[in-house]
Amino acid sequence: MIAYIVNSLCRQKWDRMAYENGTPFTFNSEYMARRFVGLQNEETTAYIAKHLSSMCQETLGCVLDYPVMKGQSVENKAIVMLYSKTDEGANFDENEPAAFNVAFSWELSDGTPCIHYGLFIVTPSHQRKGIQGPLGFLNLYMLLRNIEASTVWMTDLGRSPSGSRHFINFMSEVYPRPPSSKAEEKAALSDDEESQYEAQLRVAREFHARFQKDAGMSANSVLDGMVIKGSNLEGGATALVDVNGSTRSRSKAYNDWIDKLCPSPADELLMVGQFLPGQFVYRQVFQKNFPWLVPSATTTSDSKEQASS
Repeated sequence: MIAYIVNSLCRQKWDRMAYENGTPFTFNSEYMARRFVGLQNEETTAYIAKHLSSMCQETLGCVLDYPVMKGQSVENKAIVMLYSKTDEGANFDENEPAAFNVAFSWELSDGTPCIHYGLFIVTPSHQRKGIQGPLGFLNLYMLLRNIEASTVWMTDLGRSPSGSRHFINFMSEVYPRPPSSKAEEKAALSDDEESQYEAQLRVAREFHARFQKDAGMSANSVLDGMVIKGSNLEGGATALVDVNGSTRSRSKAYNDWIDKLCPSPADELLMVGQFLPGQFVYRQVFQKNFPWLVPSATTTSDSKEQASS
């Protein structure tokens, strides 16, 4: 996954702006990509909103009530769209995107940078092709190139078991995460654990306080630990209430974990972690070749790439 993204980037002349203004570039042997960062002209903004909405409708049967779907609040967004190649060259139909990721940068009150991993959609005919992971890694990598801080927090909000598993596989220092053993599952949460993850809890508090009213989250939602109760009630992404619960994982551990933490379809789990390249490469290499050396809550793969917000 890492290799072909890096190779495709290195084969081209590095021009940062080329990866921010929608210029097409090779993603892999089957897909081209376009990346849009920050404010765009009116025509481009309309194009982005149109195709994000159409991919949501095709995949979920509804259009999520997020400002970006209406061409709003795009100034802090980084959007990557994938397009299936129409031949062995670099040709593609720009009106038939196959997948997208919307991420955005934000800061804590002390200036610590954060990246919200955002929304993933892979349309049905392109699912199970292994593109969600590389798509997220590409956008994350490009965002991190512009950040010089030693600590960068990552956030992810949703109720998708497969999306949660994806975030945990990518990130380190993740809280919360499923128990890795039956003994751990039975153990009650202790004051020590709350102290250990105080940094993640603080990020969660600031995220909820900052985005409660203007990021597809109900103004009446309540943060309970790392669960935002009523996130998708009135004023939030109400369409997700019908979708949540249908995007299941093949991993029973993740399904049960999400159901326990978020019993209502209107609830969403806020996950916080850090992207540490060394640990990420270690997991990618050793988990695939020597899985017994890498502790994991579950190693069962998911059946489909679904949306995770």
